[in-house]
Amino acid sequence: MVAACGETAAGSTLIRLRDVMLDSSEGRRILKDRPRVSSKTLDIKWLSNLPDNTFGKAYARWLQACKIDPDSREPVSRFPLR
Repeated sequence: MVAACGETAAGSTLIRLRDVMLDSSEGRRILKDRPRVSSKTLDIKWLSNLPDNTFGKAYARWLQACKIDPDSREPVSRFPLR
């Protein structure tokens, strides 16, 4: 999702997002591990049942609204950490 956001956002926005992620241990872990988001690693039904105003619920709604799944997109190119 971060990559999808980066593809639609201005370059400075993506850099700011990266910096915000680097400020938290969870964000640093995500940037370091670069986990693959796929239909094998996500349970879309479970995400759909999360509370409103959560990232997971918003992501599930976005997938549904766009009529896509996590496997629909091309592989993402790497973005340098710093």
